Amino acid sequence: MAFLVGGCVRDLLIGIEPKDFDVATDALPEQVRKLFRNCRLVGRRFRLAHVFFGREIIEVATFRAATAPSPGEEPLVEGDAVAGEESLSDADAAVAEAALRDIDAAPGELGDTDSEAGDDPLGDADSDAGEDSLDEGDSDAGEDSLDEGDSAASDDPLTDDDAAEADEPFAAVGAAPAHDDDDDDDDELGDDAGNPQPVVVSRHAQRYEQRSAAANGDESAADLDVDPNAERMFDETGRILRDNVYGTIDADVWRRDLTANALYYNIADFSIWDYVGGFEDIAARKLKLIGDPETRFREDPVRMLRAARFEAKLGFEIDSTTSEPIARLKALMRGVPPARLFDETLKLFLTGHGRKSFEVLRKRGLLSALLPTVDDYFNRHPGSLVEQLVMRGLENTDARVMADRPVTPTFLFALLLYGPIAKIIESTAPERWHELSTILDACDRAARQVQTHITLPKRFSLGMREMFALQPRLEHPRGRRALRVLEHPRFRAAYDLLLLRAEFGMAPTEITEWWTKVQEVSSEERARMADALTGQALRSEGAPRRGGRRRRRRRGPSTPG
Repeated sequence: MAFLVGGCVRDLLIGIEPKDFDVATDALPEQVRKLFRNCRLVGRRFRLAHVFFGREIIEVATFRAATAPSPGEEPLVEGDAVAGEESLSDADAAVAEAALRDIDAAPGELGDTDSEAGDDPLGDADSDAGEDSLDEGDSDAGEDSLDEGDSAASDDPLTDDDAAEADEPFAAVGAAPAHDDDDDDDDELGDDAGNPQPVVVSRHAQRYEQRSAAANGDESAADLDVDPNAERMFDETGRILRDNVYGTIDADVWRRDLTANALYYNIADFSIWDYVGGFEDIAARKLKLIGDPETRFREDPVRMLRAARFEAKLGFEIDSTTSEPIARLKALMRGVPPARLFDETLKLFLTGHGRKSFEVLRKRGLLSALLPTVDDYFNRHPGSLVEQLVMRGLENTDARVMADRPVTPTFLFALLLYGPIAKIIESTAPERWHELSTILDACDRAARQVQTHITLPKRFSLGMREMFALQPRLEHPRGRRALRVLEHPRFRAAYDLLLLRAEFGMAPTEITEWWTKVQEVSSEERARMADALTGQALRSEGAPRRGGRRRRRRRGPSTPG
């Protein structure tokens, strides 16, 4: 028994072309590997099967037992105090590495100017080993990423071309969000005669049912006779620490987070199995948490971020019952491993709905739990030029994602931390604001403040540091020496940041125009532009030199007085 499950089913119902497809089955991972020779098993705490088809990966997960404790078995909670932050473990590092696994070398950074590989006269200025780009993908498919060690969270999604070639058996029940311009229209879904319309089957699931092993000894997940709570462990706040139990489809549905992500599509009879009313919630464009919201948020506080992300991505509204505990429980995210929060940050801001995600996080009060220094700056400076700059930068990021162009966490964190960095610089004497040491110190301090909550890999924090350090050199080019900046690996990122600053009056417009033009002309014309910028044109054309080095007058021998 196998089903398409999660986000792909949801997206097809609302008219969005899924970026990837996930499968849930009662077969054990080892059985999947025996069936598909192009398969490998990943994950340490919970095994997943990745079936490879060329560059695409189909993630196959065995049904899991329900994660929520039964009524009366919830851990007693004295308050919302959170245990001390634990150090970055190997599992945390694995999450950060998984979040970056799909990153390819980016020919340019975010901004209004295109910089396609091979078209830039400067060459690939941003293709150094430390610079990466993130492709859009919602590979979690509606499942909670409780296993920090699993690398499945960021596998390569199906490409748009391949997805477009696939037949689409679903009829959309709601219009796609405005930002999904390339999605198929509702009328185009399910019109093929060979693709019957799915039948929604309401089902009633039991939390757990023991099954005896098959007589031939060939066990599947449904045959395992195990107690689902035997391998489940909670901390004092109710957060799940360990969850590695196979189960049945009746139990698997309860470990999912949102009703909209808990639909199972049965390819055998073209039916959708709906245990929790997810089909009706999708039609009403509502996001509801499965089970008691407070209990589920305590099990995994990241579910609050996931709800906000889907609100921004899908244009749905979080149900009032689901949103009510968020303000009280958001402090629980201090107990989430920083590497996992870094992964969620990339999904929030680098998948085509960054600006909307920022607005939803502020509306729900979650920005203070994820990026407290950023939230504090915006609260103290509402409507400031910095806020406008950040919003425009996030819009540019979204446009690049929708155009299938590369984006990078380096520029993202330069945007998000622009306010905190400016605050630190402005706390020094005004005559020191443009000093390199002041700028670098501000970047380092802002990065350290962020790292108390989320992981910020050095490859990105150092890139951000160089972007800000180049701003004074870009604002005050000095003759032919300025041309050396064009060869700097972070020039494109710094130039794009300069464009944003100039748009809001934070940098001279004529200087940005000079840098834009100097990239488009030949090397000889660049040299002439650099000479003209500093008044050296006459000397370069052979005019007589004035002055020169002054000779020192030789002093005669002094006579004794």
